[in-house]
Amino acid sequence: MADNVKIEGKHATIYKNIPVAIDSKFDIYINNIYYTTLYMTPENIDEALIGLLYTDKLIKKTEDIKEIHIKEEKIEIDASVYREIKQIVYDECLSSKEIEKFVKDNGFRVKKTDILEIYRDFNKTTEKIREGLAIHTSGLYINKERKIIVRDVSRHVAILKLLGKVIAEGIDASRSILITSGRVSSDMVYRASLLNIPIILTLHGPLASGLAASILSGITLIANIKRTRERGVKILTNAFRILD
Repeated sequence: MADNVKIEGKHATIYKNIPVAIDSKFDIYINNIYYTTLYMTPENIDEALIGLLYTDKLIKKTEDIKEIHIKEEKIEIDASVYREIKQIVYDECLSSKEIEKFVKDNGFRVKKTDILEIYRDFNKTTEKIREGLAIHTSGLYINKERKIIVRDVSRHVAILKLLGKVIAEGIDASRSILITSGRVSSDMVYRASLLNIPIILTLHGPLASGLAASILSGITLIANIKRTRERGVKILTNAFRILD
């Protein structure tokens, strides 16, 4: 190992006093068939795999995964699957035509002041980003009673880890708020919709794919707009869930 490299844990090293996020490559095989490759922080890997397989509709419950073997850059999964395993390229954006789940109105409402409080609380969890570490944070706030926070070098895998944790713990996410430090793209909205998550917040402005997916899926998308005249927290889609 080079001089001046200090291991800080699985998520980062220090090189010449600069924090460096670790992005490990993992080729994923399901039942001995190559499925896809993910680049991610090498922690909470099981949750990422649960989130991936569930939202890709390969499994219906965590018990469908029999075994997971991690061998350096290769992950072997033994699972009972519900569709044919075909190699995929992990896309960061999906076509709007692929949005199939509509999150129905279940009466869940929050005040705008509650949204602002979530932004403030979530900002406290992103200290590593402010310190210069190239890593994303995602969180789920559930009924003002509980929050789940995960981190990854990939904003997409951070969502997979978050959803995987929700699935593994059997959490009802239909009255929850998802927040991410990354830009919201259509794949993130699509996966959140499969768990009936009604509201998504982002620390950044919207992507066109994420905006279209939010409209089509019935999800309320809220962005923290910066560096424009229209700065501030903006409710972009399906505003009926937010009480002003």
